[in-house]
Amino acid sequence: MKGSAKDALDGFYTRARLRRLLYRIGRAVGFSNNPEDLLQSAIVRLEKHRVNGDVQNPEAFLVTAAIRIAKDEGRRKTSRPDVLRPLSELLDIAASDPSQHEVICARQRLAEVQAIIDRMPSRTRYVLMRRRVDGLPYRVIAEELGITVSAVEKHVARAALALAQVDRDD
Repeated sequence: MKGSAKDALDGFYTRARLRRLLYRIGRAVGFSNNPEDLLQSAIVRLEKHRVNGDVQNPEAFLVTAAIRIAKDEGRRKTSRPDVLRPLSELLDIAASDPSQHEVICARQRLAEVQAIIDRMPSRTRYVLMRRRVDGLPYRVIAEELGITVSAVEKHVARAALALAQVDRDD
């Protein structure tokens, strides 16, 4: 990418511009579709395109990319029930209850997850629950706690890293 175009995009991500982009994306796809997540995915796409070539209008690119990502996710959600059928339907056999070993393993895994969550700092635990259990956007959680959206993102990342430990131990 040309130096002057790269320099122009480096100052592109201002707080006011990101707020405006979130509003535009929210209006286009609905605010319940997590415009923050869509914008973040769109920014990743924009940065990939910055490497390969010049983007004439980064703001339009981001909004369009976010809308396309939302549509793709919507299609994926509606198509999954048709594609992913229970194995028992495919094999035409009755579903069986999980084995005793599977139940014990699931309970152990759940206990490990609960222990990790219990060891988290209270604010990180609260942010994790509000985001993953209640499904609240980062912005709402930040307003509740009187912290920045960036701080909420860091709490979620810390929690995810801690919970990833369960997968590494298996």
